[in-house]
Formats: sequence, structure tokens, C-alpha cells
Amino acid sequence: MKFAQLYTKLFAEPCCVLPATHAALRASLLARLGGEAAAAAPAQQSPAPSSGPPIVYEPDAPGFGGRKPQGYEETMMHLVLRQMQSVRGDIGIISVDGVIGAHLSSLEMACGGCSLEAVRQSLDEAMADYRIRHIVLAFNSPGGSAGGVLELAGYLASLAKHTVAFTDSQMASAAYWLAAGCNEIFVTPTSDSGSIGVYIALLDRSVQLQMAGLKLELFKAGEYKALGLPGNPLNDSDRALLQARVDRLYCWFTGFVDTHRGQVPERGLGTDTYQGQTFDGEDAVARGLADGTVSDFGELLALIETLGAR
Repeated sequence: MKFAQLYTKLFAEPCCVLPATHAALRASLLARLGGEAAAAAPAQQSPAPSSGPPIVYEPDAPGFGGRKPQGYEETMMHLVLRQMQSVRGDIGIISVDGVIGAHLSSLEMACGGCSLEAVRQSLDEAMADYRIRHIVLAFNSPGGSAGGVLELAGYLASLAKHTVAFTDSQMASAAYWLAAGCNEIFVTPTSDSGSIGVYIALLDRSVQLQMAGLKLELFKAGEYKALGLPGNPLNDSDRALLQARVDRLYCWFTGFVDTHRGQVPERGLGTDTYQGQTFDGEDAVARGLADGTVSDFGELLALIETLGAR
């Protein structure tokens, strides 16, 4: 299984996800790994079952909403798309549900991950479908990994069809970054939106290893090689490098919101809106992060249908 990939995403890469979600994922992964004892288990033990192939982008997948051309062989991606997509009249609906990430394995998908590749393919199919005039992204996501989000948000902002983001639950961090690329954003009063910020939660286990009687002997070339390796404590230069990476992503995130949510009051990096907190529906509208509140998804669809009839 791709535990090494999951560990890297949680402990070495920039995150745009709610801290509570990160903590839950961290606890689940560390429990699954079983600590150092599991890492040192004999090689002859029975291997864990395979997680299967990663979710891959398929440009020739079936039409939006699950329509399959004759002779099409159903794949893992198609199963994912069928769950994500639905159509109501001239409205294509894409569900963005779970922790967001790029190039997710089937294990990550089964654990509640939302594939950026699946969202991109759903957008492509909605754009190619003559029936669809409006695209709604329905969010229930605490965010996720930062990689790939800027690019997909920019692609979303470039689409010619009318796009709307909606949440009646969570649209936080990386999820809000994507939503900011839509033409309009609607939320319910009790939903949570925003969490505009970036962090790296690097786990320093050097003291734990010392207490266990273990010592890392490291041979390397390159000042920052092995940065974050368990047992290799950070120095000030390491910390500066990681902070610079976080700051750069933060500038991209806030800059994208500034550009595409032009009505955000008192825009800029120092504003209270951009400090990593979430906002309920009314506060999100007041701060310019959303265009209005609706009572539920049905009201949103009725509003879009009314606009389309004009």
C-alpha cells in the first residue's frame, strides 16, 4: 500500500486542510502503521493486500452523468465519475466530497479522498456535453494537499460555461481555493467556508528514537537532502526553507482569491479574512467570500433555473 505516499503528504508537504482533519488522518495513519514495531517486523510476514492502481486521467471516459458509449469497458475512474456526476435539466452537478488530493490511489479514495483528476475530467465532460449550460460544484470538503489545486482552480476560472460553487457543510482551504475559481459561490447559513491558509506539519521523531535507544547515522550529499527524515532533527536553515515554501503557497492562494473574488473587502495578506479561520454563511457573504445564502441545494438549483430562463 502507498503508506509512504500518505506519510509524505501528511508530514512533509504543504497542506490546505482543516487541522482537525489533519489530526484525524495522522492518528489513523500512525495507528495503521503500528509504530516502530510494525516498521521493524520481519520481512517474511504476509504482505498487506494491494491497494490497487492509482486513479488516472482518462480523456476517453464516458459522457457526463455516466452515459457510456457502446463497447466502453468500465474502469475505476468511471465508477468514481458515476458517483460524482449528475444532471438536472441543463445543470451539470459535480460532487467534490472528501479530502482533496492529486494522483490518489484507490486506498486513498476508499478512505474518503477526492481526486483532482476526477474533478478535472468531470469538468471536461460537462463542458463537452451540449445539454449542460451551468456547472455546479457541490462541496463537502475540509480541503487537502496543496499540490495541483492552483492549476485546477485556474482551469475552472477559464471555463466558458456558468460555474457555481455550493456548500451546505464544508468548503474549506483547498476546497475554497477551487471554489474561488467559480463565477458565483452560494452557501447555507450554517455551513463553514474559508480557512484560507497553508501549513506543513512535519513530525520530528528524533527524541522518540533516542528514548528508544535508536540513533540515525546519515550519509548525504546536498544541504537539504533528508530534510524531515525521522531521526534527523531540523536546523534553522531547514525551518527557513519550509517556511518560505509555505509563504509562497500562501501568496498564491490569497492572490487567487484577490483576483477572482474581487469584492472581498480590505483585500491583502494582512487581512483578518486570510488567517486560516472558517466563516458561517452570513459571515462569508459579508466578507465577500460568497455571493449569497440559500436554505438548501434545491433552492440553489431553482435559483439557477430561474436565471437560465431569463
